[in-house]
Amino acid sequence: MSPADSLLSWSKGALGQLVDAAGRQALAVAREGVNRKVRVGVTGLARSGKTVLTTALVHNLLLARARPELMPFLEVAEQRRVIDVRQIPPRRRRPFPFDAAIDL
Repeated sequence: MSPADSLLSWSKGALGQLVDAAGRQALAVAREGVNRKVRVGVTGLARSGKTVLTTALVHNLLLARARPELMPFLEVAEQRRVIDVRQIPPRRRRPFPFDAAIDL
């Protein structure tokens, strides 16, 4: 085997390992991004603005994909990386009255 063939054989092996490692990293990042969930709990004294805060946050998050300028402080919105935002009602508690709060 010539030195050139040895180098070519070595580079294919090293390159293959690099590509495999990069592929595994990309899959791990994609899985984490898809499965990432954020739960928010808001507590405070009576009449301290919990409903206003929650309503504004949810409303702006729901609009973040179409209008990222609404949340310039949120990097994922500013960089247009918001994939999906959904309202999911709680299973055991009564749901937050989002639609009624938006209509106020």
